[in-house]
Amino acid sequence: MKFLKPGDPCPCCGNPIKTTDPQDLYALTVLADWIERHRSSDGREEAAE
Repeated sequence: MKFLKPGDPCPCCGNPIKTTDPQDLYALTVLADWIERHRSSDGREEAAE
């Protein structure tokens, strides 16, 4: 799992993360990891544009 840091894209909206709060960064990291696992486990890939 790659831990997110300020400046990385938010997994929810894609905007740069501004917070420096370790708990917020950890929560966003867990969310991003869950999203990635869900996308890769459902067998569907989004169409490339």
